[in-house]
Amino acid sequence: MKKLYLIISCTLFFIVELAAQITGLFTYEGGYFVKDGNNWAEYRPQSKDGVWASYMKYDEDENYYYINNSKCSLCVPKKKHNKFYISKNGEWEVIYYTKEIYSYFKANGRQIYCYEGGYFVKDGNNWAEYRPQSEDGVWASYIKYDEDENYYYINNSKCSLCVPKKKHNKFYISKNGEWEVIYNTTDIYDVASEYDYMLYFKYYKVADAEGKLQEVNEPASISLSRKGKMRLCCGNKSYDGKFSELAVTTLRNSDTELGFKLIVDENNYIQFIGDWCMVNVESICPFMDFMDCTNKDLIEIIKNKIKDKSFFVD
Repeated sequence: MKKLYLIISCTLFFIVELAAQITGLFTYEGGYFVKDGNNWAEYRPQSKDGVWASYMKYDEDENYYYINNSKCSLCVPKKKHNKFYISKNGEWEVIYYTKEIYSYFKANGRQIYCYEGGYFVKDGNNWAEYRPQSEDGVWASYIKYDEDENYYYINNSKCSLCVPKKKHNKFYISKNGEWEVIYNTTDIYDVASEYDYMLYFKYYKVADAEGKLQEVNEPASISLSRKGKMRLCCGNKSYDGKFSELAVTTLRNSDTELGFKLIVDENNYIQFIGDWCMVNVESICPFMDFMDCTNKDLIEIIKNKIKDKSFFVD
C-alpha cells in the first residue's frame, strides 16, 4: 500500500510539475513570447497586429528553451537575469534583453500591462490580473469604467484600480477616496500606449516596379499620435514617420467633405477617403493603398478634431 501511495504521489507531482511548465510569458523591450506546450509565438505589437513569428521547441536545459522555425533558431531564457539569443553562423548572439518572465499565460487578449510578479490583460472592456507566482489562472477580474489620456480605470466589487497607458507611469489603487501606488510598471505591450488612433484595414495594394498596384491579401494599419508621430504596418513590414499638418479635404469646387489629408511635407501625404486611404509617402515607404477600413468611425472623429483645431497636443 505504501508503495502504491508513493507511486501515486510521484505521478501527481509529475503531472503538477508538467502542468506548471505548459504555458509562459517571456518579455523583452518591444515584444514578448508566449509558450503553449511546445508551440511558441512571438509578438511585436508596435510592428504588427497579431503573431509576428511562430516556433517549435526542439530542446531545453536548466537555463534555456531552444526554439526554431524555417528561418532561425532562438534561445529563450527561463530566468530573467539571462538574455535571449539567436544562432548565427553556428554561434549564439544576444538578440533581446529580458524584462520579465511569468510561468503562466493562458489569456485571450494580447494587450498586456506588466509589473514585477504579475500582469494585466485587456480584452475590450474586460480586464484580468494574473500573479503566476501565487497561482495559475486569473487572480482577479475587472471591468473598465472610464479612461483618460494616461490611464484606464477598472474595478470589481472589491476595489478600483488605475492602469497606466504609458510605461513611465505606475499602477494605482483607490483607498479611502485617494489613489495610492500599488505596482511599478515594468513594460506595456499595447500600441495604443504610444499612439492615440489606430486605423485597421483588411488588405492593401502596393505599387510594383512599373508603378502598377498589386493587391496583397494581408492586413494593414496606420497609427497616429496627436504629437505628430505615425506608424504604417503592412504584412510584416512597418514604417515610422512624422507629420506636421492635417487638413480636411473637399470635393473640387464644392463644400462636400471627402475625408482628410495627413501632410508629411510638400510632396508626401496620406489621403483618407471613405474606408480607404492613399499612402503617398515615398520618403519612407512605397506607394500603397490601404483598403476596407474596419473602424472607419475614427476617420470622422479625426476629421472633427482637425476642423475644431484640437488634434495636436503638446
